[in-house]
Amino acid sequence: MRADIKTGAWKDDQVYTQDQLCARYDASGFHVYEAIRLLREEGAVETRIGVGARPTAVGRSWAVPGGVRLATHIGQVIRGRIATRIYPVGEPLPPLRVLVREFGVSRSVIWESTKPLKAEGLLVRHPFLGFVVAAQQPDSPLASQPTPTE
Repeated sequence: MRADIKTGAWKDDQVYTQDQLCARYDASGFHVYEAIRLLREEGAVETRIGVGARPTAVGRSWAVPGGVRLATHIGQVIRGRIATRIYPVGEPLPPLRVLVREFGVSRSVIWESTKPLKAEGLLVRHPFLGFVVAAQQPDSPLASQPTPTE
């Protein structure tokens, strides 16, 4: 896991559950738990109960920066994940229930956080898939947006 974090194979915003890590590394739940515990103590990963683990990035955290509205922060996080192709063009975002669990907010906060992204054409609502990352134009607002800090 440490090597994947250092090489970037495990991207900063990529969240994995314990089951996913067990499958990815062909390891038992106990060994994955212990590895994550050690990496968390070192500050290499951060975890959220019921969500999973992800690499810790300097200046980024699941915590909301002071003075920023929660929905705005979540929208910036989603925008950053689109920009870094964690959420690739043409693919759906994680299900609403997963985002609700990850950010520890209600469905309405997630809906509010996606409004600006829909207005900019970065997300489209699909009746069966939920929110899907839209094909981006060369002059997309993404090109001028810095990757947000979490």
